[in-house]
Amino acid sequence: MKNNVTLEFAAKTENILIARLAGATMAYNCGFDLETIEDIKVAIGEAVTNAIEHGSTSDDTVTMDIDFGNDKLTITVRDHGKGISQSDIPQSFELNERGFGMLLIENLMDETTAEAISEGGTKIVMVKMKVSL
Repeated sequence: MKNNVTLEFAAKTENILIARLAGATMAYNCGFDLETIEDIKVAIGEAVTNAIEHGSTSDDTVTMDIDFGNDKLTITVRDHGKGISQSDIPQSFELNERGFGMLLIENLMDETTAEAISEGGTKIVMVKMKVSL
């Protein structure tokens, strides 16, 4: 089964809940257990919060793509702000003075990458593998 959805919303904190609920709904429909769905919701909340707080102005939008196929859920959160250079994105995430959002995402998801977009903005790609019993 392959399924995907794309959301684009204003870079406003009140839209974090919408993103989390969309991700949870997709994860549920793909058969993830409730504990994993909670992890996915937290990761989405952190990624969208980062996009709004660090990569956007109130006039910008955030795009979230959710894709399920080949027994994995891939969530991409992209801001359309000024972006940062790829060299400023750490290869691994660690606790720092700003918080631990990216470290949390990395620990909740199976794969996490962050990438500077050449035309502006930054994207975070998070992958959760579906465990078959």
